[in-house]
Amino acid sequence: MRKRLSIMALAVGLVAAACSSGGGAADTTTSTSAPAPTTTQGPTTTAAPEGPARAPSVVQADDQDSDGTTIVVASVELPAPGFIAVHADADGAPGPVIGHSDLLPAGTSTDVEVTLDTPLEGSAPVYPMAHVDMDGDGVYTFMPPDNAIDVPGLTADGDVAVTKIMVTVPPARGPSALQADPQTSDGTTIVVASVELPAPGFIAVHADADGAPGPVIGHSDLLPAGTSTDVEVTLDTPLDGSATVWPMVHIDMDGDGVYTFMPPDNAIDVPGLTADGDVAVIPVEIEV
Repeated sequence: MRKRLSIMALAVGLVAAACSSGGGAADTTTSTSAPAPTTTQGPTTTAAPEGPARAPSVVQADDQDSDGTTIVVASVELPAPGFIAVHADADGAPGPVIGHSDLLPAGTSTDVEVTLDTPLEGSAPVYPMAHVDMDGDGVYTFMPPDNAIDVPGLTADGDVAVTKIMVTVPPARGPSALQADPQTSDGTTIVVASVELPAPGFIAVHADADGAPGPVIGHSDLLPAGTSTDVEVTLDTPLDGSATVWPMVHIDMDGDGVYTFMPPDNAIDVPGLTADGDVAVIPVEIEV
């Protein structure tokens, strides 16, 4: 009987040991599961800001007369500080920048005068365009393709805010000069020894009016820019006797090749000017 109890006790001990050993294995598997790897996160980076808003931008300008050194933009609306850049014409589209305004504030600016770094030599279309000061330094920087920082402003529709205008540059009036000597004539013509013109024009002969140029009594054909010599002018109103006449330079301001000077209402082809800004005219004694 004791032997049987001993055997039973041994069996119970083995079962307990086996259970104890199995439970330990399960616990080890659960408790030793690989932890999630630890990573060291660097500093958080943020994408560079895109800069000020480019829209809505609006540019309004009218066709205008100019001496070729400036243009005037009637109004510009900017969503952020920026500039008006004037682009030259390149086959009917905006080309190189030939001048720009000072920094303009956000909002609406009117009658903005822009000085051209490259003056216009004659009448031409140009393109005033809004540009936004993207880097906020107040300095216009747009030299594509490498350094096009202050990019064009955009309209509410996403188009470039630009307009095309025609700038009419009248011919230069100076420096003009002429020389003529006292001469003998049959009263129907006079000869001007030389004339210097900054643009195509004419020699108009004015009658004397109390020691000053009076009505026009004859004019030459169209003369080219530069120097012409021995220019003969036929008088529409021949001289009845010896008199003083006043040969004067006139510029073909409208470029039509036709002398038009009927003041005060239609004085288109105005007198040329000397280097000092005086009317290019001299008195000449004609002996008939």
